[in-house]
Amino acid sequence: MDNPNGAAEPGTPPVSSAQPASPLPAGLRFTSRIVTPIDSDTAAAGDPIEAVLRSPMRDKKNSVVAPAGARLHGRLRQVEQRSGPPDHFVIAVQFESMEINGRNVPLSATSYPPPRRVLEESGFSGRRLLHLDDPWDSATFFFRERHLRLKQLDSDWVTVSAGASKDRK
Repeated sequence: MDNPNGAAEPGTPPVSSAQPASPLPAGLRFTSRIVTPIDSDTAAAGDPIEAVLRSPMRDKKNSVVAPAGARLHGRLRQVEQRSGPPDHFVIAVQFESMEINGRNVPLSATSYPPPRRVLEESGFSGRRLLHLDDPWDSATFFFRERHLRLKQLDSDWVTVSAGASKDRK
């Protein structure tokens, strides 16, 4: 919660006063909640999405890089209905920036744990689907639904270097 005096709440670690490097360094883990509703009737690749940090993003020294509630901005890379078995929707998300200390900082991230191979699962719902050709700086999710109406989507991420190779093994 914001303190009107600008001071940190008791027990809350202070946010680093230095402006973060641009872009964010690789290896920072975070959990986000996409808050832009995604409806399969209207959503399309290229649509903007917004998310929030569910907890503070911390660097390797445990300093807060971005506070819980910081806004993340990105795009839907893919919205596709596929015939089965089973029938399902594929949603791919890519973050582009994060608001930190009043600035939009470039953000490249992938799902955590990072994709390493194809994940196959037959009884899926809301699970992550990895393809060998997925970009390294996005995440793909699939849902076993006839009509997709997501009000929010929680997921774990890790920052990657901009332009990082997707061929990591």
